[in-house]
Amino acid sequence: SGRLSLWEGLLLINQQHNPKVNGDAVTSTFEDLCNKSSEIRSSMDLASFFRENDFSLTSESYLASELYLLEYVLSNRIGAPVLLCCLAKCLADSCSWPVSVVLHKGRHCLIDRNRNLIETWDSWKVTKVPEDEQLCHCTKWDLWLAVLSQLFLAALQEGQIQAVYRIASILAGF
Repeated sequence: SGRLSLWEGLLLINQQHNPKVNGDAVTSTFEDLCNKSSEIRSSMDLASFFRENDFSLTSESYLASELYLLEYVLSNRIGAPVLLCCLAKCLADSCSWPVSVVLHKGRHCLIDRNRNLIETWDSWKVTKVPEDEQLCHCTKWDLWLAVLSQLFLAALQEGQIQAVYRIASILAGF
């Protein structure tokens, strides 16, 4: 829905994938993380915060469903680039540091109004993007769809028929 925040949509996706998830507990874990991040005033601060808190990419296949689920990523600090970007955006929003999720050279990254690009997939590296370089800004709908699509593929690969059905039901509504 248009009224859901990025966080609320991701949490609903997580709960749809795993109905046993305690949404309040996941949100509480995220709020604890937000409470530690009050000093974020720049993209460099945001990247450093995630690096210092050991959030990283998996060294395994990106086609593991847990890498797209908030509960897993928050507790294990390992995730897929799109979910790490979403998590960082939600945290930055809570600190009033405006960033957007973009596709840059086919990868999800974060960018601020000064064109500082955070590359989650490259150890949270921050680089300046030239004005003439093309970026594709992602809406929350784009991000939800990216997460759902990856969850669908992962569920197919893992043989999770019930998850395939639940995710397909959501995708059919898009």
